[in-house]
Amino acid sequence: ASRGGLTVAKSLDEFISERFGIQTRGNINPVVSQVGTAAVVVARANPARYALVMVNLSVNVMFALPGSIPVSTRGIRLDANGGALSVAPEDDFILPALEWQVIAGDAASDLLVLEVLAEA
Repeated sequence: ASRGGLTVAKSLDEFISERFGIQTRGNINPVVSQVGTAAVVVARANPARYALVMVNLSVNVMFALPGSIPVSTRGIRLDANGGALSVAPEDDFILPALEWQVIAGDAASDLLVLEVLAEA
């Protein structure tokens, strides 16, 4: 929009609404914030989830997998101290909406999970 000859930036909410036709909200660690040596669900299946980000905050390697139990030989590797995974529908199709499980190399490994959900 233009005001007095100046271009005014849209809010991010307006941009997302115009581009995708939805309103969104963020959510932090919807299920757990720590992972151990047994696989755990870190994001439940949710068709209203448009994006998912996982960041390994621990000193241990982690492995993530949608819809199945991850192991070191089958999973997406999240390296220690900041290894990350990001999925969104433009590149990853249905992956953001699926259930995600993670396993770590040691107990009490911190994981940050962020999701972007469509508002009801």
